[in-house]
Amino acid sequence: MVKIADLNFNLKQGDTHKDLTVALKHQSSGTSSAVDLDGVKSVKLYMKKRNSLEKKIDGETMTVTDATNGYVGYSFSASDVDTPGIYDAEVEVVFSDDSIETFPETLDRIVINIYEEL
Repeated sequence: MVKIADLNFNLKQGDTHKDLTVALKHQSSGTSSAVDLDGVKSVKLYMKKRNSLEKKIDGETMTVTDATNGYVGYSFSASDVDTPGIYDAEVEVVFSDDSIETFPETLDRIVINIYEEL
């Protein structure tokens, strides 16, 4: 499980069993609170290899697993994890009023490390 506070997720090339779980939180004055995901229109994952412009995951749907506490999940496909490297990721939420918010809210990114298999 990855929480925004952790920001790091590790897996081996080709591994699809381990799901990415993210706790979306609002950050304010050193404190954080869960994002209420009740009634959201969509939650999307974006991931690109560090120092690349091409997105490896471009707006794939995430599943809301706990709306009250802001948890979302994503199951990787084989093509998502076929290339070793360091990837930066963000989560985009479209709320019921069509407003959009991207997490994490800061300059940080979720870092996904895909290690080469032997």
